[in-house]
Amino acid sequence: IQTGMTVDGMTMPSPGFIYISGGPGTGKTTAVTSCADDMKKWAKRNGYNKPCFCHINMAAIQTQTSYGKMRTVTTKIATAIDINNASAHTEFEREFKKKVVVLILDEIDMPFKHHKGIGETWFRTLIHWAEDKEMCFSMIGISNCINDANATRIRELGNSPR
Repeated sequence: IQTGMTVDGMTMPSPGFIYISGGPGTGKTTAVTSCADDMKKWAKRNGYNKPCFCHINMAAIQTQTSYGKMRTVTTKIATAIDINNASAHTEFEREFKKKVVVLILDEIDMPFKHHKGIGETWFRTLIHWAEDKEMCFSMIGISNCINDANATRIRELGNSPR
């Protein structure tokens, strides 16, 4: 199935990454969670393998180091797709070619606020996975930041051609 969006009457491939930003309490997380639940039900009713949703709130990760935050996210993804959390990127990529995985990162701007270059490097890896047409990996980023430097950088990295 080819997914996509219509822009001025033209269809273009799905971006693999969706960034949702808005003020606190406007229903961003609730809407994404509801859509994820509906997708799981639809897949089951129609005989498809259930997609794996990995929902992580970046603000809830307690470690203060950039490596610790990124390692926690990697561990949570590994747990969701049932692989060893010490696996190399190639193992994740191999699994993403077999399983439909949607990573939902709430407060996606956190790695940019506190970890600068390391957060951006890590984010680029996730974007690369989301844009690879051989992988069944997508990412949804949710943030309360609308027009600050971090929100702008997330939009730039998420929309830049590779």
